[in-house]
Amino acid sequence: MSGNKISASMQLSSRNDKLKRYLAERKRFSRVFSQLLFIKTTMNFFFRSSKVGHFAFVPVDIRCSKVKSARSILHDLLRACHNQIIYAIGLLLLIMTEKRPWETYWWYFPIYNLRNPSNNVKLGHGTILRFESLPRQVRKELLIHWERQHTINNEYLRSKKDYIHVKKDCAVLNLEVKAPSWSEAIDISFKAAKSSVSILSFLYGTHFPIEEGKFVSGETTAGGRRISSGSAGEYYPRQSLFICEYNLKFEKEISKLTEILTNPKSEIDRRIGNALMIFEIQASISDQNVKFVLLATCLESLLMGKSDRDYLGSRLSEKSAFLCAKGREVMYDGVKKAYDKRSGFIHGSGEAITQNDVNVMQGTVSSILRRLIELKEEGYDRMEKVDAYIQKLKFRD
Repeated sequence: MSGNKISASMQLSSRNDKLKRYLAERKRFSRVFSQLLFIKTTMNFFFRSSKVGHFAFVPVDIRCSKVKSARSILHDLLRACHNQIIYAIGLLLLIMTEKRPWETYWWYFPIYNLRNPSNNVKLGHGTILRFESLPRQVRKELLIHWERQHTINNEYLRSKKDYIHVKKDCAVLNLEVKAPSWSEAIDISFKAAKSSVSILSFLYGTHFPIEEGKFVSGETTAGGRRISSGSAGEYYPRQSLFICEYNLKFEKEISKLTEILTNPKSEIDRRIGNALMIFEIQASISDQNVKFVLLATCLESLLMGKSDRDYLGSRLSEKSAFLCAKGREVMYDGVKKAYDKRSGFIHGSGEAITQNDVNVMQGTVSSILRRLIELKEEGYDRMEKVDAYIQKLKFRD
């Protein structure tokens, strides 16, 4: 009896020792794992920002079939080395070998409030297409989506046929995006789409929301391409949208602004790109006070430099006036008054901002931006050159 008790006690002690060793090993692994997770996060940030690639932390999910080989290597490392530093280096090398390849995604964003466009027109980072020019798979997916939307929103038009006919007449923005995953492709493509439609917002003076998108990605084993719905989009009440007919007279300006957005070569190009972004944001906002402040900021981004920190209102009014071919006094007074209203709103005093103030400010920004494009084509590609040009006009007059 006593022998059996001793044997049982020894077995229990052995199990306790094994459990202690297991817990100690697990604690050591957790500590190293947390350190490497920090390294992995830092590496992901660096390589994503430099567009080199993306690193996957492969041992995290052992259920994934792609991780089996990596898991077996990790198991060998755990058995072969007991030194924490050697283990960390080995696991870091394992992470670096698991760099995911980037895949190409072709995105298609309907622009519902731009009707009857020309086909295959370059717009910003993408291309405007008509419905008939879309790939068969994309057309099929959009038709299914529109039929579903008609069931939900059938109060807008009398019949499904009319509803779908209107949708078919809208422009579709096509973008080609490279990313390590479809979720990251959504983020990249949505930003590129918003940047592209800023050109339309500037030319038509209204908001062009990107509500939804479809994408076609890499090749399947059958040689075709797989299609899936994308979640990139923004909510915007459809009844508030201003429907625009595509205007051929804007195509020349679309070409110029596309070149500026996609291939900025000078300071003036970058200023125009920033101004377009701000203009698009204000077009998406209904509050006229915020719109007015953003338009004033847009004008500042076009004209103000490092040497214009003092007397901002006067300097902005003066530059705007001398860049205007006619009615300089009217332009000077208008911009000065607008800047005073902007300052009054920000500091909680001054006159109320009206819709007419917003309309006048939109016209001012549009005329100054177009004038800067003309000057850039004449060789005034930096703000210093534009300032020198204004000085000549002042002394000449």
